[in-house]
Amino acid sequence: RAREEDTENSAEEAVEPEVGALKAEETAAAPDPYDDEDEEDERFKRERADSKRLRKGADCPYVDTVARPMLDFDFEKCCSVSLSPINVYACLVCGKYFQGRGPKSHAYTHSLEFNHHMYMKVETGKVYCLPEGYEVDDRSFDDIRFVLNPRFSAADVSEFDKTPTWSRSLEGVEFMPGFVGLNNMRANDYANVIIQTLMRITPIRHGHTVLRELGPPPHLCAPAVNFRLAQRMQALRSTLNPPQRDFFLLPENYSKCKSLLVHRFGELMRKMWNPRNFKGQVSPHEFMQAVMQSSKKRFLIDKQGEPVEFFSWLANTLHYDLTGGKVKKRSVITDCLQ
Repeated sequence: RAREEDTENSAEEAVEPEVGALKAEETAAAPDPYDDEDEEDERFKRERADSKRLRKGADCPYVDTVARPMLDFDFEKCCSVSLSPINVYACLVCGKYFQGRGPKSHAYTHSLEFNHHMYMKVETGKVYCLPEGYEVDDRSFDDIRFVLNPRFSAADVSEFDKTPTWSRSLEGVEFMPGFVGLNNMRANDYANVIIQTLMRITPIRHGHTVLRELGPPPHLCAPAVNFRLAQRMQALRSTLNPPQRDFFLLPENYSKCKSLLVHRFGELMRKMWNPRNFKGQVSPHEFMQAVMQSSKKRFLIDKQGEPVEFFSWLANTLHYDLTGGKVKKRSVITDCLQ
């Protein structure tokens, strides 16, 4: 019996190295599951690197999915999910706003759930295709960028009053730029009538400031006095009252102003004078949001207000913000209304 036990033990000892060697060979031959993950990560990185390249519109199969009738840039540009105004993209298929375009962003998720692929960043106007993530460069998006942020030159503005033009919306409705209706969202008609009134004041719209007379008219003065008066008027033009052409229609005139109300008022004015609008009316939603913030909810969208009171507050606030709080300093508002 002892001999048999010794024989069995020796046989087991001889088998164990063989089993260990077989296991080692199987382990070496079996694929490592972590290697697949590393390959997937590398492949994902390569795909993301390729996706960052700029593509032409002809190379993107989703350019034709853009639905311009669904786009409305008059409302506040906040994410429809997180309500954040930071890094917002507009879906060019359904018109909704979403935040970000990374793999974990709301825009990325929306592109996968609803098969909407074209997105425009509202701050820059660049168009991206999600979930691939590459930028699309195509001239067909220029009209959308112009509706998002209308920009005019001084030559364009000078022709507004000289040659009235008619435009046509996507629905086929004709409208005249500058004479478009403002939507009454709830009870903001008291503000709409004041906005339409200010639109008719050419110096406020175009910024041609009025130069006050210093004394009697030149033709009633002596030659020496007339010369001195001309000198004083020229000095006034170059110092206290420089010519401010196309004031609110050219945002560079108030680019240094930090007031949100001033910028929203200028943006609303440019939208009303935009001849390439997709619609025949404009919604003053963003402007009224700035009004509520600046007036500390004194004037609301859903509560009727007094037009004269709103006119007085708006004129004084615009003048205060344009002059940086220096009430006695002149502005386009005081030159026209004071």
